[in-house]
Amino acid sequence: AEDSAGSGATAAQQAVASVGSKRGLFSWYLIKEQCIRSVVNILFMTRKDGEVVRACLKVLLRFAQHNPGRQNFVLDSIQLSNLVELIKLHGSNVRVVIGAVGIIAHVLACTQSAEFENLLIQLDSFQLKPMLAKACAELSQEAAFPRLESQLHLLLRLFLRPQQREALVPVDQRNQREIDGICSALVLAASCVTAASNSGSSSHSSTADKRQSSSTPSSGSSSAADAGFAPADPATFMSEFAAETPPGLLALRQLDYLVRVRNQELREIFQQQQLHHSSGPAAELPMASAAVALTKILLRVLCGFNGSQADADSSQQQLMSLAAVPPPLAEFPPLLLTLPNVFSDCFVACMRTFQRTWTESRANREDLGTVTAVVEEQLRMALKQRPDTADKLRRELDRSQQPQHQYSSTVHKVPIQHLARVDIGRDTVGVTDSRQLKLLSDYAIQLLYR
Repeated sequence: AEDSAGSGATAAQQAVASVGSKRGLFSWYLIKEQCIRSVVNILFMTRKDGEVVRACLKVLLRFAQHNPGRQNFVLDSIQLSNLVELIKLHGSNVRVVIGAVGIIAHVLACTQSAEFENLLIQLDSFQLKPMLAKACAELSQEAAFPRLESQLHLLLRLFLRPQQREALVPVDQRNQREIDGICSALVLAASCVTAASNSGSSSHSSTADKRQSSSTPSSGSSSAADAGFAPADPATFMSEFAAETPPGLLALRQLDYLVRVRNQELREIFQQQQLHHSSGPAAELPMASAAVALTKILLRVLCGFNGSQADADSSQQQLMSLAAVPPPLAEFPPLLLTLPNVFSDCFVACMRTFQRTWTESRANREDLGTVTAVVEEQLRMALKQRPDTADKLRRELDRSQQPQHQYSSTVHKVPIQHLARVDIGRDTVGVTDSRQLKLLSDYAIQLLYR
């Protein structure tokens, strides 16, 4: 096959394809490494011929799958950058993309923790995610696309493996400085929001009064209360984040991302919270508890991670079994490929939704579980629309939030004729006001007299 590659692609394709098709006639572990080097040489010499490339990748993937100790040899022979280049060159050939993605996913699944991070950094530098997103858009109508989708599902789960590891790291005194910084940033953002609100409301005051008020510093707890969220007490935050693992350190890092990288969105959250807080009695927004709850939601929805050590330390066979059956489309949102910081960006979008749900339902600390369940349901509904950008995700989350009566999470989802059999718990009653009950009773009367 190597001799034929120089004279014509057809002979090389036939020779390599004969090796790939006779998988039942010999044992893959008996193939010598020199044979694999020859296949790689054929791939490079005929890299523009899609069929030869597909046959070569098929052989390389099978060799890696049947030789648990030598998959790194395959990657060292072909190089990660060359696999990414093949995806870029043959993006319209679904079978070439399947072969290249399959090798990358298999090697990542078998890589130890120390080398895994380096491979992820390389893939980020090669801009692999945008290439795969473009290929998915072009190949979604192809007959073989479900196989590619299943391999992408495995690859994306592997991309999120660092988040699963971080979720199992407990928060302790070593993170005290980070917690202090987050609390200071929260107080500063709340102070900016309250200062802007006070300056707008006192626009008719005298200049001397303005100077006096601006020169009088306000305490951190009062600014937090004015902005409508619980005072940023480092001791309270430490107890919230250290209470359970997961989400552990991962929840702390998401809140740090919100206050440092997406500070403008944080101020918008405080502005909305302040409006509801000043217009009537409303419970303060518990930022630490909300961060812990939302991180758990994202671990379940995006990573399929329920928090056990066995899930984090899945064996190679368990990881590869994900690629055996293509997952439903709803479990494969495109934003996993398009967003560079998909976990953190989804966290910011969900925090906006959590704040709105919290305030409009007039929830308190006892209703945290109910509000969390409503937000998770809204996120799953938004992801079913397959948003591919952070803005589209926010719009879908806003669209999934119906008027005020939606927050009775048990009642509003049940057909009216079955309400007599519904056991309404204390959590449901706690977030259901008289207007919502009146709406349901009016609807029941209309059905009875129709």
